[in-house]
Amino acid sequence: MLKSKPKRALILETYHSNENVEYFLDETKALCLTANFEPVVSILYKLKNKDSSFFIGKGKAEEIKKIILENEIEAVIIDDEVDPHFFRFLSDFWDVELVDKSLLIISIFAKRASTKQGKLQVELARLNYLLSQTSGWGQVLSRLGGGIGTRGPGETKKEIDKRALSLKISKLKNEIKLIEKRNRIIKKRRNVSNFPNISLVGYTNAGKSTLMNILTSSNVLVKDQLFSTLDTKTAIIKFDDDTKVFLTDTVGFIRKLPHRLVEAFKATLSQISESDLLLHVVDASKPVEIIKQDIKSVNDVLKEINSNDIPGVLVFNKIDKCTNLTNIHDLAQLYKPYCLISAVTGYGINELLAKIKYFLYPNRIIIKIFLPHEKTKIINLIKNFSGKILEKEWSTSGVKITLDIPQDYADFLNDYII
Repeated sequence: MLKSKPKRALILETYHSNENVEYFLDETKALCLTANFEPVVSILYKLKNKDSSFFIGKGKAEEIKKIILENEIEAVIIDDEVDPHFFRFLSDFWDVELVDKSLLIISIFAKRASTKQGKLQVELARLNYLLSQTSGWGQVLSRLGGGIGTRGPGETKKEIDKRALSLKISKLKNEIKLIEKRNRIIKKRRNVSNFPNISLVGYTNAGKSTLMNILTSSNVLVKDQLFSTLDTKTAIIKFDDDTKVFLTDTVGFIRKLPHRLVEAFKATLSQISESDLLLHVVDASKPVEIIKQDIKSVNDVLKEINSNDIPGVLVFNKIDKCTNLTNIHDLAQLYKPYCLISAVTGYGINELLAKIKYFLYPNRIIIKIFLPHEKTKIINLIKNFSGKILEKEWSTSGVKITLDIPQDYADFLNDYII
């Protein structure tokens, strides 16, 4: 299927502080390209107070209208959440497709979702968005059908009212709950060995998927683009001593991530809240101030899903692309524990693995046990509990074993200790 021609777009980047605004504009451009818009004109606007009708003031709105006509603009992308009355008014005033931050990200999510759960969550986000914007939309709702909505978001009808939306939302939530229940059962069966769980979290495009591939020898999709991973993926990290942990790659976060998207994806994000350890991956090649803001954006979402108290390691990735390592080392001191790595070159990976093992298996002990022949099946359990067999001595009555095992898992062997 041929990809449709990108729509010519004007980006309206709203900001409150002059700091790093050009960098944020670059990010919005990348989002637009991902959503199949062609950024033709970009306008930076310092938003002090929202005008009661025009959002950005009548003069600025008229100036943008002139630019739209001169450049044959088909869509205006506003990097902010726009209230319904502003949305309706500006859409009519400019006579173009209007897309705010929520719609832009939902459209990208719609293209990225590959599992049933992911697609249902995208649809839930879309309907929640429409429900919040329903009052007085009229033409705007119908106009969206021919624009950004062709791949999921926006394919609504003018006559959908709040009751119909609420019923659809309720049905979707029930479907997601059923899938979540099934996933919990599968996870429970998979993790009968009580392996610890780690989640990769971080700003979108920080290199989480590349890191997962090198830690688990798996083959997760890796692309230099925003939100390349939407559905969670889990694999196993195997250490040299047979110790194992589960590692899950999660959806990337972003600046100004709308609350309704966090709500819709709580079924996926719940994986994070069940983790024993978080690896918070950041792109160390960015300017220091941007890194700080990326970290804050991720931490804000973690707080919203009640996961901010889970132990974590801040992983500064892409060290191979850093132009000023001294600044990164100084910054890292503020976020202990931390690790500097390059998931591409392998630099720092062994140190990271050592930190993971230290956090998850801090208290290992060496014990000697004797198992009668009828109990030798316990050897398989020992391996499942991340136990490492150091010595085995067979006799006519059974086997004497010296093993290295986590203290927490040693209790079940008390009857066999010698």
